[in-house]
Amino acid sequence: MKKILDARSPFWQVFLYSLVLVVTILNAVNGDEVANLSSAAAVAMIAILVMLFIGAIAYTWQIIRHNKRHPKQRIRYFGLFPPEFLDEDELLTATTNKATRRVYVYYATVIPLLIILNLLVKIPTEWMLVILTAVVVVHYLIYWSNVRFLWQIEDEE
Repeated sequence: MKKILDARSPFWQVFLYSLVLVVTILNAVNGDEVANLSSAAAVAMIAILVMLFIGAIAYTWQIIRHNKRHPKQRIRYFGLFPPEFLDEDELLTATTNKATRRVYVYYATVIPLLIILNLLVKIPTEWMLVILTAVVVVHYLIYWSNVRFLWQIEDEE
């Protein structure tokens, strides 16, 4: 049904947020070294930021391409409705609802645990950003694991 690099695929969020996760980890571990542009940490940070920029351009291009092909199902660049929600027919709607429910359960579990953890052990701000970015990456991985069979159906056809 859908291709993995389709503009509505959760692949883009997993890929881009994973790069953001690496940037936040580098910043948390080597915050002082990143300011020194000659260090290996700074070079790694710049390389990942370039990859993030290229990925954002590729994703924007996919959105433009999708909007030209599907003018009645346009993806907004900024909005509250996530582009990965698939609701063209009953199967897609049911699958999206199931995946969204699992992500909701995940957040209902992980957020209180993070609050308790932060109250018990004061987590530095840099590491809290790393944890929150990892939570977002896992969010999209949970969602993707529940809708990935839609992309496998197309490969079989």
